[in-house]
Amino acid sequence: MLNISIDQTKAKIENTDLYAQWTVTTANAFGDIYAKLEPLFQGITSDSLASAIVKRIADGISGRPVDDPIRIFGYAEIGQTFLDMEAFIDGKSVLYPTFRDIEEMRIRHHMKESYLPISLSDPGSMRFEGLKTISHVVIAILYYYAFNDYKIVRCRHCGKWFATQTLKEQYCKRVSPCFGDIIKGKEKLPCEQAVRNIKQKQRRRYDAIYHNFYQKNQFSVDMTSFLSESYRLQEAIKEAPSVDNFKRYEDFLNKYPKRTVKK
Repeated sequence: MLNISIDQTKAKIENTDLYAQWTVTTANAFGDIYAKLEPLFQGITSDSLASAIVKRIADGISGRPVDDPIRIFGYAEIGQTFLDMEAFIDGKSVLYPTFRDIEEMRIRHHMKESYLPISLSDPGSMRFEGLKTISHVVIAILYYYAFNDYKIVRCRHCGKWFATQTLKEQYCKRVSPCFGDIIKGKEKLPCEQAVRNIKQKQRRRYDAIYHNFYQKNQFSVDMTSFLSESYRLQEAIKEAPSVDNFKRYEDFLNKYPKRTVKK
């Protein structure tokens, strides 16, 4: 069985069969589970899931090794949770969990006593016990979000879902995937700070390359091409400061000499 204790900052998930425990950030809990499942189950359908279940049962009966695509909190996951999360997201860019959403998910998963939290011991905290699947864990997380008026949005930088009580927050608190690649340093930078630092770094590179052309009097097709492509890539970053857009611009800038050539 799985138990989950969740408050404003952390969610602790206990696997009572394995005597193991995992701690995740409350705001990132839904998004972290989704991010683990998406690469494996993107494009899965109800029919393909049913086929996977049948094969799994047949392999178990025949003694063949049973393939576990992934284990989350010690439980095998073959795609059901991802289908549930996809149905909840339903192509929306902002999610507003409601108790009606949770009721519909609870009914589909035949949840009874494990549906409601068993305690509200501390302000802003809840505990759920006796959960049987990862989908049940997701439902518990969504219940907490709904109870506390959280919205769920995608980070404009890393693209992962995160929960927030204000839509003014556009970036999650995860470490930027660009850290250690485009930007380095002793202190790991979260997405919003990383976006600011990368923009500053790339602007300095742009200025150096521009002055390199200028000092060599290379007002040429090459310079025009550089300015045109820089503008296109910068506009893409303004529209979406994503990891991919920053990397495209970084790769483009790296095609040019890093040092300014003096006349």
